[in-house]
Amino acid sequence: MQEITAKRGRISAARARANLGALFTWATKEGLCDTNPVLATRSPEEGVQSRERVLADSELRLVWSACQNDAFGRIVRLLILCGCRRSEIGDLKWSELDLDTGIMTIPGTRTKGKRALMLTLPPMAVEILREAPRRADQPFVFGGKSGKAGFVGYAYALMRLNARIAAAAGKPLAPWTLHDLRRTMRTGLGCVGVAPHIAELVIGHSRQGVEAIYDRHSYQPEIKTALLRWAEHVLGVVEGRGSTVIPLRSA
Repeated sequence: MQEITAKRGRISAARARANLGALFTWATKEGLCDTNPVLATRSPEEGVQSRERVLADSELRLVWSACQNDAFGRIVRLLILCGCRRSEIGDLKWSELDLDTGIMTIPGTRTKGKRALMLTLPPMAVEILREAPRRADQPFVFGGKSGKAGFVGYAYALMRLNARIAAAAGKPLAPWTLHDLRRTMRTGLGCVGVAPHIAELVIGHSRQGVEAIYDRHSYQPEIKTALLRWAEHVLGVVEGRGSTVIPLRSA
């Protein structure tokens, strides 16, 4: 863990520890070992503050404009528009899409909450997906030639994206991650007047407590409207017009 922390940072070390812990948990249940030694180690993530980075509209425009018409560029723009997790878009399959209706359905096996996420994508997102090349032997929208996995090579692709941003802006963008786009989108939903409980459903967060027990409505029309409003905001920003969305008034 110390070597990984030194070379790649505390977050990477924490993920390695979690994977190792899961391996030993499985091995213990299978009778292959007596104990899980990971339980006696300290998490490298202890004391690390949660990220709070939210990109400003000017930064969002720089990121969007620096995206190229390739797999990574499409992934980044979809992350901005949909607020999904990196793996949910990077490992997206054609079978999870209905481009005629604009509906994207990510199965619970691929979401953090283990619940299916269904989104009616805005036209901007559908158009991005229509532009993605499609091969009969490739089930993944952004997969490589092997046809066995989704997008790989995030680190290098992000480095190149940041280089283009720095060249265009005359200086590097303040440190950011792809996950910051998800936080930016969720924050932006509130700014354009989307109710908090709808915004949470848009990004796939499950309802909690009594609400989760008694409210079984899917809120699909409201989720569709929220994504449309956010896409309108993004379009105004990237075209240099600023947000054209008038925030909804509270009832």
